[in-house]
This record gives sequence, structure tokens and C-alpha cells, in this order.
Amino acid sequence: MGNLFDLTGKTAVAFGGNSTLGAAMCKGLAAHGAKIAIVGRNLEKAEKVVQEIEAEGGTAKAFQADVSTRSDVEKVADE
Repeated sequence: MGNLFDLTGKTAVAFGGNSTLGAAMCKGLAAHGAKIAIVGRNLEKAEKVVQEIEAEGGTAKAFQADVSTRSDVEKVADE
């Protein structure tokens, strides 16, 4: 039947992925093969989550943005 939760080849964009709950969700998604884009206002916290995901063999990248600012969201989308 295979892995019902296989996210290999998918990318998850997690706004607030550097928060406690957001980081846990990002780690869970990465554990099932998704590449993770962690977006938050605090880049240092986002980079810490990236390091934790990569230490477990996952792939992630941190982005600094305020989701209430359209230009920030567009910048992340372009990257």
C-alpha cells in the first residue's frame, strides 16, 4: 500500500514555522519527505529550525518576512 504520508517532491511553505507549534509541524512534514520553507519575522529562530530539520536529514530554508506586509510575502514567493 505504500506510505500514505509520503511528501517526497513536495514543498511546504510554513508562515510562522519558527514558532513552537509551527516548528513541530515543519519537522513532521520534513520527516515525511517535504522540503520546507520556514517563514517568520525572526530569521534567527527560523534558521535554528532549519538546522534541526537538516540534522534529521531533511531539507529546509529560512526566510524573513512579515505576513501582514504584502511586499514581504511577494519577496518570499519570488525566492
